[in-house]
This record gives sequence, structure tokens and C-alpha cells, in this order.
Amino acid sequence: MADAMEEQFKEILTCLICNEVLTKPRTLPCMHTYCAKCLDKLHKTTEEGDTLKCPECQQVHPVPENGVEHIEVNSTTNNLVDIIHDLDAKSKPLCSTCLNMHKKETIASIKCEECDKKFCENCRCFHDEFFQDHCVKNLNDETEYIKKALEKVKESDIYCSKHPGNILEIYCRVDSSILCSECYSADHLNHDTVKIPAIAATKRQELENVLQHGQNRISTLENSIQSSLQNKQAFELHVIDTTNELTNDMNITIQAIRDKYTELINMVEKSKQQRAKQYHAHIRNLEHWKTTAESQMRHLRMIHQHGHDTELVSMATDINLKLKDWTDPVQTNLDMECDKLKFDPSEICEDKVIFGKVDIGNMARRSPKIQPRELIEPKIR
Repeated sequence: MADAMEEQFKEILTCLICNEVLTKPRTLPCMHTYCAKCLDKLHKTTEEGDTLKCPECQQVHPVPENGVEHIEVNSTTNNLVDIIHDLDAKSKPLCSTCLNMHKKETIASIKCEECDKKFCENCRCFHDEFFQDHCVKNLNDETEYIKKALEKVKESDIYCSKHPGNILEIYCRVDSSILCSECYSADHLNHDTVKIPAIAATKRQELENVLQHGQNRISTLENSIQSSLQNKQAFELHVIDTTNELTNDMNITIQAIRDKYTELINMVEKSKQQRAKQYHAHIRNLEHWKTTAESQMRHLRMIHQHGHDTELVSMATDINLKLKDWTDPVQTNLDMECDKLKFDPSEICEDKVIFGKVDIGNMARRSPKIQPRELIEPKIR
């Protein structure tokens, strides 16, 4: 369980620019977080002036006058990164028996409380055979450590950047800002303010609403992707059917017009490729929107589950913007009302032939089904 939790946090706390665990994380208003050095390098490379485009969702954000380093620091993310580093740095206990008797370093998996010794899996078998009533402890279970560390994240104090010795504990409704007592006395004395714990519960409920809309968006995108894949498959099957019709009609037409039917077949195949490209691009867009929403959801869910009240309240503006974004309906339908091909067979008269035709546009209904004609090989003069 601990390994699963650790991997989950590592996925959330991985910089998508360098693919490493975040270093000095900086969170953009779009909720995506990157290493400060990675953002700085990206900003210098792209030469976008006083703006920065998020590599994941492509939203453009202003860069502080003093540079990327001064983009907002997310304390919750910082604390979670510290937990990951602590887990990676924890020393692995060695088996007492292997070390003392065989001078061999083997990772221990359990510890016997009565013997006060650690054992690997092999040595444990011998121990348990003689001391079945001893109490042993699993050394690989880091779940309790992670739980306690996460509790500390929510209970920790966040200090004012202007007055480092003061705890941020007041929320100003007028300026939508987080204050310490000194900030309040200096600039917000007559403003409508409230203690952070008093408003945090409301903000957490608002975040729950955002998360619900985000989950709805992901579900909509998933359904649209599946629907588009099914439509693409159905269209390709329809192309196959139409190609077979064209091939059959070509075989009952005189040899002189075979080139014409080959041209029609090529046209249908070309329409298949064109539509396939359109579906492919549409599905890629849907998948990109879904991936972006999932990434933002992971960050929001992390803030919702483990974020400090102060951190949560400070994100109120961004959360409201995200709520507005996710409340608006997402455009998921490809603008193709009817992916159908209409085939009109040729007409063979005494002195003329009317070529068969294929309409690649929309059609309200198919032509009445024509009884298949007997296949007649053309006479070549």
C-alpha cells in the first residue's frame, strides 16, 4: 500500500518538463506545477517576454517582474515533495543473522520484538520455526509514516513572506488575500476579514464542486473518445461495403470504362483517408483535453485532500476560474452530420452508358435497394 501511495504522489509531483520529482516547485494559475529551473529555462528558450505558456495546457500566464523564481510557491506541494525525498532517503535495515554470521548485507523484511533482531525472508523462516509465538513487525510498511507526514502537512503553519516570523491566519474578502496580523494592521484594518479556518470549510466545498465538474468533464471526454472510435470504425466498414459495390458494378461494365470505376474507387479510398485524418485529429484533441483535465484534477484533488487551509483559500480565485471553465459545456462532437457514401449504379442502354456515381457528401437516405444484376464479362472487340 505504501509503495502505491508513494508512486501516486510521485506521479503527481513529477515535473513534465524534466520528468523528475519537482525541485523548487512553482505552480502556474492553470494548476500545473513545474521545477523553477525548468520554467526559467523554458521562458528563456521561448523568448515570450513577460508571459509564459504552460507546456501542458498551453495557457499563457504573466511572469513576475523579478522572474520565474517569483512565481507563486505552493506550500502543500513543497511539503509533499519533501515527503517523497524522505522516503527515498530512508536507509534500508539489514538482516542481523546474515550480517553477524555470514558477513553478508541482506535487506531485512521483519523485526522480532522479543529477539530485538531483524531478519530477511530466508532467516525469518528459521526464526518462525522455533519462535512461532514471537511478535514480528513488517519493516517494509511505510504507510503509517506517509499518513503521519500527510497529517503534518495539513497541520503545519505557513508564514508570511513579508513578515517571516508571522503566521498567515487572516483572509481579506476585499482584496482576496491572505494576511498575517501585521499585514492586517498595516493595510487591511477596515476591510472585511475573517479567520482562515472559518472560511476554509466553504472554500473546500467550492473545491469539491470544481472536482465534481472536472470529473464530469473527464467522463464526457471519455465517452466522446469511445463514440468517435466507434464512428470511425463504422465509417471504415461502410467504406469497405461501398468499395465492394463499386467493384461489383465495375465488373459488369464493359472493359472500356474500367478505368473510370478505378478512379471512383480511388476517390472513395481518398475520402476514407481524409475522414480518418479528421477523426484522428479530433480524437487527439479529445485525449489532450482529457489528459489536461486529469492532470488538473490530480492537483486539485491533492489540494482538496491534503492542502493547508491557507493554501486552499489563497487559490480561491484560480479555483473559481476553473469552476467557470469546467461548468461551460465542452465541444466534443465532430462536425460531420452524416458520414455516409451514396452509390448510384450505372445505366447501360443500347447506345450509351451512364457511369455509376458516388456522393461523398451528406445524404438524407439511401437510394432504394437495386436487385443485383448478373455478372457479365464484357466482350472485347
